[in-house]
Amino acid sequence: MSESRRNTMRFPLELPALLRWQVGRLVQTVRTNTKNISRSGLYLLMEKNHQPSSKIEFEVELPTTSAGGGSTLLRGKGRLIRREDLGNQKSGIVARIDRCELVTTIPPAVTGDSGKARASLSSSRNPKSAADRPAASR
Repeated sequence: MSESRRNTMRFPLELPALLRWQVGRLVQTVRTNTKNISRSGLYLLMEKNHQPSSKIEFEVELPTTSAGGGSTLLRGKGRLIRREDLGNQKSGIVARIDRCELVTTIPPAVTGDSGKARASLSSSRNPKSAADRPAASR
């Protein structure tokens, strides 16, 4: 798709990623890399022998911005839109993001708890964490 037809700007980010999809009763998991990411989708590079189904789950490891040792993942669900043959046994996978969230891990020494914080990036409903629910329902 040409840049002029895209609804959102794509950022050329080559980051480590994990891609999962259902194959019958099994879940296939592959480590890969992104080529670019936008608000509504991502482009992943994969070996040609991996053929994900139309529904996927992904995790993209975002670069850390502080020396605190924490990490941030972009985790979500999406749908495969298109595959491209790139030669040399490689494929480009274009996926639309249906739902995602940022999951940040901060070292326990800093937070004093499990160290996980979440921020939703989509308008879809996110379940409340145990800390957000009244004590009677935990």
